[in-house]
Amino acid sequence: MIEVYPDSGVTEPGAAALLVKQANLAAAAGAGSAWPSRAAPPPAHYELLAAPWVDQVPWAGCTLLGDERCVDLNDSGATPRLAKEAWLDCVPIPADQIHP
Repeated sequence: MIEVYPDSGVTEPGAAALLVKQANLAAAAGAGSAWPSRAAPPPAHYELLAAPWVDQVPWAGCTLLGDERCVDLNDSGATPRLAKEAWLDCVPIPADQIHP
């Protein structure tokens, strides 16, 4: 699937909506995992996934796998740390279902 958006003001909300849709489909099927890439400045990208969508995702049925880079989790640019602070600490996903 390819989604094309005119600019980042539309891309980020569009990507968040798509991730929410796919999370619901995967949870309904009893499978699935995801971790949004770092295509945007992480805090803004992850905050979009937390605030408007928190009640629309079946968090108990989600497993998050991620970071393609090998970076110390204490590094200021570590994607898992940024995701935790801006997104995952704001949603009710079980900690044992997050695999950075």
